[in-house]
Amino acid sequence: MHQRNSNIFSFLLVKILQGEPLPSSYIFVPKHRILSEEETSKVLKKFGVDKSKLPAILETDAQAVALKAKVGQVIEISREDGSVYYRCVVSE
Repeated sequence: MHQRNSNIFSFLLVKILQGEPLPSSYIFVPKHRILSEEETSKVLKKFGVDKSKLPAILETDAQAVALKAKVGQVIEISREDGSVYYRCVVSE
């Protein structure tokens, strides 16, 4: 591993161990955003499911906290390869 990558990894590891959320600007974190109610309805209709059938993301997840997501909201996760995932915010 190059020294620079090693330094970045060490920095991120320390932040994670300290319990700090990783900002979405970090290169290792895919883009997260909260869907509007209208967008949520379209996604649920497209896949023929309700929120309970979506994979969950805890409201205490670092990205959910950073977004100030509330239980019941749906988060869209977009990766650089173009893949998109959806998670429903749940309590612990």
